[in-house]
Amino acid sequence: MKLIRQITILCLAFCSFASLHAQVINTFPYFYDFENETQGSTSCTGTYTMLQAGWVNATGDGQDWTANVNGTTSGSTGPSGDHTSGTGFYMYTETSSGCNGNTAYLETPYFDFTTIAVPQLDFWYHLYGGTLGTLGVDAKIGANGTW
Repeated sequence: MKLIRQITILCLAFCSFASLHAQVINTFPYFYDFENETQGSTSCTGTYTMLQAGWVNATGDGQDWTANVNGTTSGSTGPSGDHTSGTGFYMYTETSSGCNGNTAYLETPYFDFTTIAVPQLDFWYHLYGGTLGTLGVDAKIGANGTW
């Protein structure tokens, strides 16, 4: 997955107010491999609407994460396939061709961890290219908490 200077994946939201949210995950382990997604635009100005319930490209950032399969359009960057099968979908952001310096936020559904003593996040990522930046994971505690 190619990344830009400041990309943050908003991966976890601790929610004790499950009824306030349309999509709440409370059965674990939870696994999503993006195979339900469709090929998105490889342009940094394109928009992408996630098909999986609860997953959202945030508004107000510099660009969207997009689903991709079989490698990126930029030379010498990006994975040739996903981690799970090598031929499936993965989420990425373009960082070359005028896209560097943008920020892209991808938010997950709310996770209700009230029955889990020590929640854990595992994910695979690929960082390769001359114009990528940082990858961050933020957690929001409670329905009205701050990131």
